Amino acid sequence: MCATRRETDALCRQIDTALTLLQKDRLQDALIHLVIAVNAVSGQGGRSIKDWLARKTQLISMFLLGGRGFSNVRVPHFPIQGRLKKPDEFGTVSLQDALYHLFRNPLVHEAQLPPQIQDEPKPNRLPYYDGEKEVFHVHLQNLIAGLMVALLTQVPSECSSKISGSLSNYPLANFCGLSEKDALALLRAFFPEHPDMTGASLCFCKQIPSESEIQSSEE
Repeated sequence: MCATRRETDALCRQIDTALTLLQKDRLQDALIHLVIAVNAVSGQGGRSIKDWLARKTQLISMFLLGGRGFSNVRVPHFPIQGRLKKPDEFGTVSLQDALYHLFRNPLVHEAQLPPQIQDEPKPNRLPYYDGEKEVFHVHLQNLIAGLMVALLTQVPSECSSKISGSLSNYPLANFCGLSEKDALALLRAFFPEHPDMTGASLCFCKQIPSESEIQSSEE
């Protein structure tokens, strides 16, 4: 959790801004605010950030891997501009290493993703590496969703009133203060039992729906 009220307020602002940018389809800008928030809650240093991402890998992969959350996710090694350490014997690196070196670092230092990382237009397509073109495809909205929910669990439940918006008519504030285990259990209820559905099938909204809207969506 955030150590002080000031840090909590700053985290809530970053999440709120990212949600606004997401709805404007400014995906890389939304990611910038989320990785800045990750910096703040994890302790800034590279090792601390990777450790935080590792602890949240199950939540993040729930969206990236179509409702299947795993604590240890490996992705193909694809060095971009010298980034990423050497791969293991299977030619892979951990998800936290990939997120740190290929997403967090260029977004923080250059305010944009490398051209070799491209947004996958098909929401039900899992992340994949095109070795022929040397391009890594990932549905950025799914990555944003995973990071956003992971960050929401860092907001103390008593500060949940600072969080607006909803996820498929479910108030985002309800993720505040949850443990990873409880957040995972809650997320599983959102994903249909279909192996190729991903987080992009979920609808993020800036405003919390009214009671009548919630009832009509349940009918």
